[in-house]
Amino acid sequence: MSRVRRRLLEAMGGLMVLMATAAHAGSVTYVYTDPQGTPLAEADASGNITATYDYAPYGSQALGSPPNGPGYTGHVNDPDTGLVYMQARYYDPSVGRFVSTDPVEPSAGNPFNFNRFAYANNSPIDNMDPDGRFSSCGGSYCTYRGSSLGSSSACEQTCVNPNSSKRRSGGKPKNKNTLSQKGLEFIEKHEGYRDKTYKDTAGNPTIGYGHLIKSGEDFSKGTTKTKAGDLLSQDTGTAVNIVNSKVTVKLSQTQSDALVDFTYNEGSGNFGKSALLKKHQYR
Repeated sequence: MSRVRRRLLEAMGGLMVLMATAAHAGSVTYVYTDPQGTPLAEADASGNITATYDYAPYGSQALGSPPNGPGYTGHVNDPDTGLVYMQARYYDPSVGRFVSTDPVEPSAGNPFNFNRFAYANNSPIDNMDPDGRFSSCGGSYCTYRGSSLGSSSACEQTCVNPNSSKRRSGGKPKNKNTLSQKGLEFIEKHEGYRDKTYKDTAGNPTIGYGHLIKSGEDFSKGTTKTKAGDLLSQDTGTAVNIVNSKVTVKLSQTQSDALVDFTYNEGSGNFGKSALLKKHQYR
């Protein structure tokens, strides 16, 4: 292994995931991966490097022979075809495209819908696709869950990199407080989905997953889960940015989820005046 390669593995040690798998009876193989789950090296029980791998950004093999098992971004390689099995569909790393269309329906007004075969928003270094249906950022699922709330493309559009919560509606927040998957699921379940307009407890016209209808928005024909998911992605992204604009410290994930949920339901004005900020000294 080259010195450059060894130094790269050492430098990434803090980020790598160390997995132990039984290669065969009585033998242990340690697999070193990058943050996206792509194997970079294997070692025996004594820590001796036995194999090294490297991949081009879109997953084609650049070093070593393709492993018969977990490969690019942790998905299973198919050495016979050269394809990667990503659960919902197969991916061809030689061209950086899926071999079948996205099984999740597209959403209107989203530029990424034009190519239903595209991989990870055409940004494989920053993003990945955990199951062939929607993108995630550097190993962390997007706030928007394409598998149940709408299109994969909308999810891909929210992804920038593992350390950024940039979204269509608000840009990169000052801090790194985010909304977790559980937090999003709580909001989704609490709000419930409605395809027709209704009035919330304050009498405001609302639709989808609690989206407050703004001036100029036309929902006379109702909405779909896909569109409602897009709106939820935008609205929760805005709530995250509002929280980060008011809070100057890093919160625990539970605290962040609670404040984002509060802001999503009460609005930025009420959050800014809330006793929560003073009581818990978040700023």
